[in-house]
Amino acid sequence: DVCFLDFIAATLFLVALVMETVADNQQYTFQAKKYAWRSTNNNGGNKLHEDDKMINDTIRQYSDGFCQSRLFGIVRKPNYAA
Repeated sequence: DVCFLDFIAATLFLVALVMETVADNQQYTFQAKKYAWRSTNNNGGNKLHEDDKMINDTIRQYSDGFCQSRLFGIVRKPNYAA
């Protein structure tokens, strides 16, 4: 017998799974970009405009070492939050 609660449980599971997957992907992408930025920055790479807020936020996050924006910034521990 499949009841209404089974559908609710399955829906919650799928939402949690999607949330975890998206947040993990955001963290992976962030880490890849951070290491690429660090390698170009250490070799005298691109100089960025200090007046651009988005660039400054990104540099701050790269300097801190972890993603602080988007879904991962809200959830922080996607495996536990989901």
